[in-house]
Amino acid sequence: MAQLTAEERAVREELLEAKHKEFLRAVSTSHSLPNQQSSTAGAGGTTNQKLRMAEDHEAERLLKMRLAAELAAREKRAQSVLDEKASILANRQQKKKAKRAKKESAKKSKPGDDDGGSSSDELSA
Repeated sequence: MAQLTAEERAVREELLEAKHKEFLRAVSTSHSLPNQQSSTAGAGGTTNQKLRMAEDHEAERLLKMRLAAELAAREKRAQSVLDEKASILANRQQKKKAKRAKKESAKKSKPGDDDGGSSSDELSA
């Protein structure tokens, strides 16, 4: 089994905790509800079972939607942090490039340069 990163472990723990809380809520709700009797004689309690299954299905669907929304929000926040770091880095690199270009232009315009190039000072002498 592959090792999980800290973020994946945190997400997994949150999912498990949410499922556990939902289970506890479902159990406490099912115990607090009065038993519903079928109006049809001989129904054998299938009405109660179908109702509980429908409630559980709806609760599970809502939980999945909520968890998916939380995960999407977390990913969006992480992406925005990443974009911010990238823009800071690009800005820093741009400043360094401008500084380097300024240095180069100052070096080229400096009189008495001995780099072997022909400047106007050397021609007049």
